[in-house]
Amino acid sequence: MKSKVRNSFGPFVKGKRLSKELGLREAAREMGVAAAYLSRVESGSEPPSGRLIARMSQLYGAPIEDLAHLAATPRASAAAHGHVIQASPELRALYRLAAQMDSEAIENIIREVLQKKGISEEEIEQQLTSLKDELPRVNNGTTDGLFAAEAKPRFLSRAGITDIAYEILNKHGQGPERYKPPTRIERIVEAEPEIDYRIEALKCDKRGNPLVLGLTGWAENGRRQIVINGTLADSRRACDGSRFNFTLAHELFHAIEHLPRVPKEAPLQMARESFFVDSDHGQHNSQAERAVDRWAKATQPRHLTTHEQWREWQANSFASAILMPEWSVSKLFRKRTGSKTITAKSPTDIRITALDVAGERLFRSKMYGESLAELFAVSRQAMAIRLLQLGLIQEVHA
Repeated sequence: MKSKVRNSFGPFVKGKRLSKELGLREAAREMGVAAAYLSRVESGSEPPSGRLIARMSQLYGAPIEDLAHLAATPRASAAAHGHVIQASPELRALYRLAAQMDSEAIENIIREVLQKKGISEEEIEQQLTSLKDELPRVNNGTTDGLFAAEAKPRFLSRAGITDIAYEILNKHGQGPERYKPPTRIERIVEAEPEIDYRIEALKCDKRGNPLVLGLTGWAENGRRQIVINGTLADSRRACDGSRFNFTLAHELFHAIEHLPRVPKEAPLQMARESFFVDSDHGQHNSQAERAVDRWAKATQPRHLTTHEQWREWQANSFASAILMPEWSVSKLFRKRTGSKTITAKSPTDIRITALDVAGERLFRSKMYGESLAELFAVSRQAMAIRLLQLGLIQEVHA
């Protein structure tokens, strides 16, 4: 009986939240708590505070006495569970950066992280040795990254990936007749019966910018799991909100398409890293704006050669399709611009035009409350790429 009581609080309040059609991030914001904390409470790895119970009672309309009774015997010493199981994936994701940084520099970063956790030097060396053995890229200079051998992706065209995205939208009642942006991607993920979804504190830099955006892998219970960086979930910046949505959609495709191709006993997890803060309206000299400028001025397409690059392309294509469905983007594009397509004279002009249309609110003397990017809750660059993919903005050939 005690075991039943101990384990019932998390599922009970999660059920209440879902019945209110609130995503994990949405509910956390309504109650004024960190999304990672709410995630740990719902998973049973951390007991709820009295303050949280009171706020849950108000938000979910559940008697506070019932909630207090269910939470009366929390699982002992579970508070550290979420942090302990995240340590290894974070370190592996850091070590994976050896393709962009010198391996010695990466090892120094990992040593610093582990030293701060109070781990002995002997154990640090053991973990580093284990990482080297598990990530052959660091040893032999290949570029396949995590799951190089185990997760060779099957061939999927962009159209095939789009069909998968639209099938999921239709399954969740968000087909062409009923769809209204933005895509409620968090609710879609939580409704997937074979996937566990959590928000946890993942690796960030010294300024608090996330280095690891999300993780996908097999959980200890043998189920698929998606973990998103709590920094993205708790941030009030619009750019972090768009990154959260795209990351979650990206990880969903890894979970449904790529993860089943990986043995459940595989010790690694696929990680999505970030190298800059994606800002739509930040300073023009920021690292994010410079990255967008580089994309706008690029004239050569990116070549995909490794399994990892193909998996990332597939996941990004899926995220683009599910967050920005063609039928909705095309309809709103035509409504705002008054045209089926817009033309530009060069590869650079076409990308700059796409960025302008994605972030603009004023069309034909009418001011809209949100730009297309804001309406679909994605970054300006993501919307610009989608406009180009759909052929809504085209290059004029002389």
